[in-house]
Amino acid sequence: MLPVEDVVRTRRPFPFVTVAIIVLNVLVFAYELSLRSAELDRFVSTWGLVPYNLTRPGGAPAHPALTLATLVTSMFVHGGFLHIFGNMLFLWVFGDNVEGALGHGTYLLFYLLSGLAAGLSQVAVMPRSEVPGIGASGAIAGILAAYLLLFPHARVRTLLLLGPFVALGWVAAMVLIGFWFVLQLVEGLMSLGVVAESTGGIAFFAHVGGFLTGLALTLAIRRERHQPLADLNPLHGFLWNPTFRNWVIVAVWLLIATGVAELLSSASPAAGGAIRSAALVGAAGLAIFDAARRALGLPSFLGSGRGWARLLALVQLGLGLALLLAVLSL
Repeated sequence: MLPVEDVVRTRRPFPFVTVAIIVLNVLVFAYELSLRSAELDRFVSTWGLVPYNLTRPGGAPAHPALTLATLVTSMFVHGGFLHIFGNMLFLWVFGDNVEGALGHGTYLLFYLLSGLAAGLSQVAVMPRSEVPGIGASGAIAGILAAYLLLFPHARVRTLLLLGPFVALGWVAAMVLIGFWFVLQLVEGLMSLGVVAESTGGIAFFAHVGGFLTGLALTLAIRRERHQPLADLNPLHGFLWNPTFRNWVIVAVWLLIATGVAELLSSASPAAGGAIRSAALVGAAGLAIFDAARRALGLPSFLGSGRGWARLLALVQLGLGLALLLAVLSL
């Protein structure tokens, strides 16, 4: 689920700090692209956060000040186009309103403190890891926490991606961010003890630490300013639209079918493979049917056939046909 835009019924000043952070991240990434492979590895190792450099007996091999500085510099280094695109998209969608609510200076300090806490959380969980941690996602997790408290009933337009299914749906910020945090927590707990000390991957506990820090900082700031938080009643107002609801139903159906197939595969590989193939053919057929209606401008269970929905329907149609051909060719 990728947020595209949000709807908040308040006017906010121009988000200078958010734009500056995005520009700085993009400039650093552009510099990374100019480096050769060995130079890039050295750059990431120098400016990324290596937990063992902070926890090893006798101190870090590099200068102590540089090691501490990586708690900040690591927030501005990214590992690829999808990495920086996803982070900057979340920051752009949610950061502007948080900056408007907190004020420019407070927002900048909030962002940096959330990022610092995220890095220290990952160090605490994996103190012996020598893999550099990079990315702005820990600090952005703090922004999401603030947004959850400040604008829980804002509507977020979301790009929904699942196998061959591609659509645009609306969902309450509370639902979207709450689901994201639960996913980070579950994935983090599942990753404990799984070769995480020596391999890379998503720093789930950095996300959790940044998020919890963002919650605490937002509560403290609002209390200090004597400003109330928004009503957090999840049953108040808009939760999701039919497109988002139907997409979740499809996701649950595919998850159950995949789970049943995996269970049966252990006892009978043929039965498990048959159920998996049937589920994929069903998903492809459903995706083609829905995409064809939307491409023709007709309403379907994943939305209408207007504007961007029609373009996304053409993408889904291609994905559905490709999946169907792939399964039938097996």
